[in-house]
Amino acid sequence: MSVCIKHKPQRSVAARIDKSPMANLILRWWTTAIRNWQRRKMIAALKAMDGRILLDIGIHPAEIESFVDGLDSAELRMVPIEPEPETEMDEPSYADLRRTA
Repeated sequence: MSVCIKHKPQRSVAARIDKSPMANLILRWWTTAIRNWQRRKMIAALKAMDGRILLDIGIHPAEIESFVDGLDSAELRMVPIEPEPETEMDEPSYADLRRTA
């Protein structure tokens, strides 16, 4: 027996806003502002990466901005995965050992 779950497609912001010229102007301004913010965020995240990691991905550090310009909106929303900084762990306390037991 198989189950098929159908999700209702979410209506976009553009579909919910009235189609008046002023609403279109505001919507275009809003989407442009969001895209520019996402673009700057992606550029900052890529510039923070090590050069070797970028070369493994296939991006030369000097080509970051042109690479980001070629991304679409869905790709700009992606969050780069960064390794978590290593923290020095102290000796576990007696309470920590009791909790794990």
